[in-house]
Amino acid sequence: MVGIVHLRVHSDYSLSEGASKIRDLLAAAGKAGVPALALTDKDNLFGALEFSKQAYGEGVQPIIGCDLSMEYDSGKFGNFVLLAQNETGYKNVCAIVKGAHERRDNGKGQFITPGIPNVTAETLEKHAEGVIFLTGESQNGLIPSLIKRNETIADETLQWLLSIFGDRLYIEICRTGFENAEDLALEEKLIGLAYRKDRPVVCSDGQVRSDVPLVATTDVWYATPDRHEPWLLLKAINSKQVVTINDDGVVNADPRRYHIRSDSEFTELFKDIPEAIENTRNIARRSAFKVYGRDPVLPAFPCEDGRTEDEELGIQALEGLKIRLKELGLAEDEKEYHDRLAYELEVIKSMGFPGYFLIVSDFIKWSKSQGIAVGPGRGSGAGSIVAWALTITDLNPLEYGLLFERFLNPERVSMPDFDIDFCMDRRMEVVHYVQDKYGSEMVSMIATFGEIKSKSALKDAGRVMVHEREGVFDYGSINTLTKLIPDPPGDFKNLQEVFENVSEFRQLISSSPKLQVLYERAKSIEGLYQVASAHAAGVIIGDRPLVEMLPVLWSDSNNMPVCSFNMKGAETVGMVKFDFLGLTTLSVIQEALKHIKTHQGIDVDLSKIDRYDKEVFKKFSMGQTTGVFQFEGAGMRKVLRSVLPTRFEDLIAVNALFRPGPMDYIELYAQRKNGEVETEYPQPAAKTEPFLSETYGIMVYQEQVMQVAQACAGYSLGGADLLRRAMGKKIPAEMEKQRNIFINGDEEGGTPGAVALGMDPKTASELFDDIAKFAGYGFNKSHAAAYAWIAYQTMWLKVHYPVEFFSALMTYSAHKPLKLALIKDELDQMKVGLLPPDINASFSRFTPEKTKEGVYAVRFGLGALKQISGPLNELVEARKQGPFSSLEDFHLRLSSFGSDQLRVLAEAGAFDTICDTRRQAADVLAWLSKRKSKVAAQQTDLFGENVVLTVPQEIKDVAEWGDVSDREFNSAGFYFAAHPIDPYINKLISAGVRRKMSIQAYMVDNNVADLNNRKLCVMVDFVNQRATARGTPYVEAIVSERGDTYRIACYDNQRRTGFNLDDFRTILEGAKTCRQPVIFGASFALDKSGEGVWINGQSVWSIEEYLQDIHGDLYITLNPAEIRPTAADIAELGKLEQTQPDHQKMFNRLLSGVDLSLACSPETIALMKGVMEDMIARKRAAIIDLISALGKGNDGGAPTKAFLRINGSQEQISDNIRLNPALTGTLKQMDGVTSIAESITPMTKRPKLSA
Repeated sequence: MVGIVHLRVHSDYSLSEGASKIRDLLAAAGKAGVPALALTDKDNLFGALEFSKQAYGEGVQPIIGCDLSMEYDSGKFGNFVLLAQNETGYKNVCAIVKGAHERRDNGKGQFITPGIPNVTAETLEKHAEGVIFLTGESQNGLIPSLIKRNETIADETLQWLLSIFGDRLYIEICRTGFENAEDLALEEKLIGLAYRKDRPVVCSDGQVRSDVPLVATTDVWYATPDRHEPWLLLKAINSKQVVTINDDGVVNADPRRYHIRSDSEFTELFKDIPEAIENTRNIARRSAFKVYGRDPVLPAFPCEDGRTEDEELGIQALEGLKIRLKELGLAEDEKEYHDRLAYELEVIKSMGFPGYFLIVSDFIKWSKSQGIAVGPGRGSGAGSIVAWALTITDLNPLEYGLLFERFLNPERVSMPDFDIDFCMDRRMEVVHYVQDKYGSEMVSMIATFGEIKSKSALKDAGRVMVHEREGVFDYGSINTLTKLIPDPPGDFKNLQEVFENVSEFRQLISSSPKLQVLYERAKSIEGLYQVASAHAAGVIIGDRPLVEMLPVLWSDSNNMPVCSFNMKGAETVGMVKFDFLGLTTLSVIQEALKHIKTHQGIDVDLSKIDRYDKEVFKKFSMGQTTGVFQFEGAGMRKVLRSVLPTRFEDLIAVNALFRPGPMDYIELYAQRKNGEVETEYPQPAAKTEPFLSETYGIMVYQEQVMQVAQACAGYSLGGADLLRRAMGKKIPAEMEKQRNIFINGDEEGGTPGAVALGMDPKTASELFDDIAKFAGYGFNKSHAAAYAWIAYQTMWLKVHYPVEFFSALMTYSAHKPLKLALIKDELDQMKVGLLPPDINASFSRFTPEKTKEGVYAVRFGLGALKQISGPLNELVEARKQGPFSSLEDFHLRLSSFGSDQLRVLAEAGAFDTICDTRRQAADVLAWLSKRKSKVAAQQTDLFGENVVLTVPQEIKDVAEWGDVSDREFNSAGFYFAAHPIDPYINKLISAGVRRKMSIQAYMVDNNVADLNNRKLCVMVDFVNQRATARGTPYVEAIVSERGDTYRIACYDNQRRTGFNLDDFRTILEGAKTCRQPVIFGASFALDKSGEGVWINGQSVWSIEEYLQDIHGDLYITLNPAEIRPTAADIAELGKLEQTQPDHQKMFNRLLSGVDLSLACSPETIALMKGVMEDMIARKRAAIIDLISALGKGNDGGAPTKAFLRINGSQEQISDNIRLNPALTGTLKQMDGVTSIAESITPMTKRPKLSA
């Protein structure tokens, strides 16, 4: 072997550290003439398969290895490299890596995962065969670290390693080209250890050895020298340190480099120890292994009574079919079903897949027996009658024309693949059942890897870089850039494409040298792997411990192993993937059924509901699909209003058509279905109509393509599936081959062809073109039917049990504010009540509750409140002793809520039934919480009486917050009572502002395609800076009125209205934060359905600004408790010092309206009332004087009146004033004035506005 070999190489699978992809490392190695390369990523073998597959393409021999650590002292770790010499060595390296990550006893009887993966001595000794050991690089290597600490221990450790690994142990001399005196001294000691003759060691192979050979390495973390800066950035990001940078690069960078060196570079670096260079080649010669693919392996299914898997499948399928037929009211020996079953069983057995079907059927049957909701099937598996008989799927394939060959093609052998949906909450129970059944060592999840995306690259790089001249990269600039990147990225794959296509992004970068530096550095780390996690659904089951076939790590979050390869990689090495998908909709359905059982006493069996319920289809046709699986998007609602589905088959078709490509045929489908145009069929119609009549002559499904090819050209269904696949790929040569077979047949393949079946060549060619067009986008009917059935079930529940359904739906949408808002809108439309949070009635989840009127409503779940979670079970338990009677009672019985949580509960109104005001609840509970020693309910005083905490009256006697509605919204996400827009309603009408619903209705009713300059008043719920798929930036606002939530898109309107994106963003963000309404000037356009609208914001104002010239009668509320007493008032009250020492406290209570007849003498009360009346009279006079001074006339307009409200009474104090900011501003500053409000009568003619 000629050339040097790199034995310590890291790719970006060394997550957040390696700065090059495997392909780039191999390319650099090939260019440098490196004959072999060892991939030794840190603590993992993630890249082993990819490396093995790609290496030979670059003419490089792959060596599989890993960079691992061992704890040599408490909290101190030294690294080393393991290399797989052969297949046994690979299995052992896999076992060692697994052991490094495994939970272990921490010495306290607890099994925990190590914070830093590290190998134990026992694991190393047990799995040393076929493994080459390199002792570690100079900085933090195992033996170098021990030498620095204690040379004797280092020598003893080396002898121990020599006894284990024998001639497979090498002392590593690792250089970068910039070794200092300390490094060279360490090398001398390492060489001294290597060549000691005075310590013969008996090795595991029985040989006695004393010398340990040297091997030369350089620590490689990237492919080429130009990747040094990205590596430094990754280090800084990972360690949360700072990198100083200028226009040319990193300042004062470490001179050491970690790239793949050429033969000459490497040889020069180690010219003083040529034997160490030669040993790199020797190790490569000794290593002869790469990760290879294998055929799928499955565990043997445990069959009963000694049956084979073939026999077991036949018996279970036949018994299951009989049960299914009985449920349908059909005879047990129904020929069509038994013939199909026999055919499918024969195919399944011939392919060797009975075990797969039995395994899937087993864990699904177990799930159903445990009350875990399972979906009806997804994907092509729903086309199998065997799967239906085994209860893997729940749709009758014969009833809906679903084809087995679309799932398993006897003419193209491939593994079956059932994707199974489970209740989200209990999915992992099923996975753990599989673990228990087949063995925990035989089952694992599958890895998935997350790259540094465009936005993250900018943010991460900007966070750690400091420009030498310009300073830090501020958050605002970075945020502006990231908001211009389309999310999802649309047509752009990376930052370079964003730069080329998004003009505003490009202009910002080009105009700022500092941002150019950021952009270039962000590009350098974009696309590198950053994190590894477990795939959301994929699980593999092996026939032996998985570590014997592939590397496995441990996932604490899932409490089970995770294989180190991704889905494709796991399948390549023989693993069979099972998808255990969590579907929230199934959880919603299951919870709704529980509510129905609990509150209505009815057991609903959804498998038996009427599939042609008119009320259900009416709701679909109206597009009222909030919460309906796969049918609730705005686009889908439009389609439903166009198609007007009246049968289950329409839902299947709509589900299949609502995708790019086939979407173009939705309008034609709707027109033909609703009789607007005549249905036409591809010729020969007599042969195509039987398969296409269901979809009005349009080939919607892949199954239809297969059936037409079978009927018209004589394909077998298996052959038709191959035709469909070929058409989908659109390879010209293959298409011409298939066209000839379709028209003229294929004698060898047994296809007669269309001409032989009576068609002329021209018509046959045209039909082939028709089929090819549809085959490119045709959807799998089995999948569409299964998901349409779930959608139908959710709509059926929504129609017939709306309270139970919405309770469940809101529980599973609790932390999705926009979804909750949409649900609330639909609740209002359906006149279903939403009861506010109540400490005595609410549970953690949303629940149905019967109101005093005898109807059911949805009770808000406390778990949906912000910051509320943990103590809710304790609350429910405490409530079993009886409802809370007061705030003190709540405090004594339940001590687990924190102060912030109590305030949230108070702001949401959860204590409204046991206190006077929400502020009182917050203040009283805060006071009680601060009492350091809480008094237990059962604690008694010396006389045996219960001790009760007494809250001071001044804590209780507090006025309500002025922003109750805002606090309610911020904590609960809803306005349960007053809406912030309500006080402005009459003014808004007078100002020509209308509701979105009324504008939309006008446009639809009068067929008006678009309207401009229409005004809307909304609350701003969310603000996002977005970009279109082509990169045009806009501000998206999610807004709401009472009972309506919708989206407004705001593009730059500087030229037309004077509002640019910054204006929109500033005003909308401010309104969102302050919870103040805004007025939009907007354009409306009907969508394609003619019933929905697109809204573009053209201008926006705060409501106060827009309505400043619209005035009505003024109502001033005066609260005596808020009036500041004068010195004379205080002196008068001082007369009570002797007879009523607490006179000031009593006076405050009197001002608040408290009856003092039992607390004070009549004389005392009379004196205090006199003072109070004087104070009120003075303040009343001051208000009237102010109005006279600042509110003169009304410029000839209709008179505006002023009213004063005091303690529930009201009087008119002026009948001709002009409202203006000076007047209202001064009034607001007066002590005692707690609110100023206007009431306006709607005007028939909108006045001219400055806006």
